[in-house]
Amino acid sequence: MEDNNILIDDAVDWEDCQVSSDRAAVATLINQADALAAKLPLTAVLSPYQNPISPDTVFRSVVLTDLFADHTGQGVGSKWLKAVGDLCDAADITLYTDAACTRSCAFYLARGFEKATGQRHQLVRWPPPSPELAALLARDAEAK
Repeated sequence: MEDNNILIDDAVDWEDCQVSSDRAAVATLINQADALAAKLPLTAVLSPYQNPISPDTVFRSVVLTDLFADHTGQGVGSKWLKAVGDLCDAADITLYTDAACTRSCAFYLARGFEKATGQRHQLVRWPPPSPELAALLARDAEAK
């Protein structure tokens, strides 16, 4: 399937995304992450984030559902996650994952993820604030 000259994974139901620029940004990110994973000895799966309460709403977010290095402890997963994090930051996309075991949770927390409020195993990696938002936050902090 092709949309806006971007190759999109046929397994993803892109009709759930209504804003074409957000859909294109998420599709591009997933395709770039897949290309990176194909060059490394690991398995990684990213999917578009879909809120079950509001499934028709577009979110500039993706969910990392699988990250398995062929040989652990060699930095391959960290290298891929750093590259994907940089892509997310550049595209203003939030990255979510679930980490039920202590070792997995520690791995993600050490690489910039935070525990999501109200979600037992969900972790989130927020993109940095836009320059406009950073300026507003700085202005509000000065006013206090």
